[in-house]
Amino acid sequence: MKKILCVDTFVPGYAPVFGDRVHTIELASFLNDKGFKLDIIGLNPFKGVVDVKGVHYKFHAYGADESIRATDHPGEFAHTVLQLNALLVDALSDSVQYDGVHLHTELAFPAVRTLTTHWGVPFLFTQHTVNEDQLLHSGCNQISAGFLIALQREAIRESFKWFVPSTYAANRNKKWGEVDVPVVVPHTVRISDRRKIRYEAHDPFRILSVGRLDRVKNPELVLKIVAALGKSVEIIFAGDGYLMTQLKRDSRRLGVNAIFLGNIDRELLGKVYTEADILLCCTRQDTFNLVVSEAMHMGLPVIVAGGTGLEDRVKDGVNGCIVKEDASVETWVLTIRELIAHPELRKRLGMRAVADSCMKTTTWDAYCDEYVKAFGQ
Repeated sequence: MKKILCVDTFVPGYAPVFGDRVHTIELASFLNDKGFKLDIIGLNPFKGVVDVKGVHYKFHAYGADESIRATDHPGEFAHTVLQLNALLVDALSDSVQYDGVHLHTELAFPAVRTLTTHWGVPFLFTQHTVNEDQLLHSGCNQISAGFLIALQREAIRESFKWFVPSTYAANRNKKWGEVDVPVVVPHTVRISDRRKIRYEAHDPFRILSVGRLDRVKNPELVLKIVAALGKSVEIIFAGDGYLMTQLKRDSRRLGVNAIFLGNIDRELLGKVYTEADILLCCTRQDTFNLVVSEAMHMGLPVIVAGGTGLEDRVKDGVNGCIVKEDASVETWVLTIRELIAHPELRKRLGMRAVADSCMKTTTWDAYCDEYVKAFGQ
């Protein structure tokens, strides 16, 4: 059995940083049946915690409530990353040698490069959603942004193979001049028996938005769209972030029926998906967005922004709706009104989304096959 060290952005008992915790744990479970044992190392730079095989280590954290990709304190950001990597090297340098390392976050690249050189093993890098376009829209301090991009580019260059979750992500990296060709490996979602079974609209009509409340996810546009739709709709925000206070204030000012759930557990989130009428995703420059896969898998009709990694999965008018990325609020409103007026359309889109989300190319077996190829078994 091959032994792989997986470094990801979560710590059990703490909030996952980028929503990857369930994905990584399920990956470990499926790979075990294919002759791989994953030891998962979790890190949370917000809380200053690293989890190494169940043991929690503390390191300096800048302590901001905002996203690490939106920090206005580049000195604190750099100090946090240095402390994090020093701790990882100290905690792992005497570990039993691994056959390889799977790096899920560029934040730990310096430590992973040091350790894999010491062990004489390769590392695989999975690139997630961060890219230069997103950083520009997030309002991130450009010194911090440059540091983060430099870490990511070095991880790409020095990994023996790198995964991206969509063709959009692969094309964006071509734009920035990356020379190696990534392997497109879509993230998958937990197989669930939970499905949306009723498509009659609620009163008021329930629009769901799931994700971090930051400028990359674009909840401000969501609120403008719902305000333009009027009192016949309500918006449910599931997620937390530095825009929460502003969104609550703006929803009161605009007279929007808004419900803020904050961060919720997976079981409750599944119930929220099935009890909403549509999922609205206005995210900018998104390279994947796991939330949309979850909603489609449960039969919830989705309306998403075009020009993103979502176009690999969402086919306009077939299993969801795509609105051009620079479309006006009025265009979004017209698309939603069409779905409000036609429950049979919502049902057709939702049922086709379920069928498409269960295709072989989106299953854990397909993901694991690429993983096995990468590590040469």
